[in-house]
Amino acid sequence: MIDYALVNNTNNTVENVIHWDGTTPWEAPAGHTVVNIQGQGVGIGYTYVNGTFTAPPAPALETAPATPTIEQLQAQLAALQAQIAALTPKS
Repeated sequence: MIDYALVNNTNNTVENVIHWDGTTPWEAPAGHTVVNIQGQGVGIGYTYVNGTFTAPPAPALETAPATPTIEQLQAQLAALQAQIAALTPKS
């Protein structure tokens, strides 16, 4: 079996990767082209233009929130203590 990319002719995007012997009667769906990709590491989402496959852009990495400084934490603590003090009944 050989790996083939099923390429959508409208947007030149690989929609599926199939294993096919290349000889058993089979036709690609209308509007699609089948391209031999054996050993190329092509996958769904790649584009195919002028005989060249291009990988899709890598997903954006999520950035972790910045770790607060001790001064920022102390300021938050002071603000919370002030709010608690304002809510505490005076005797």
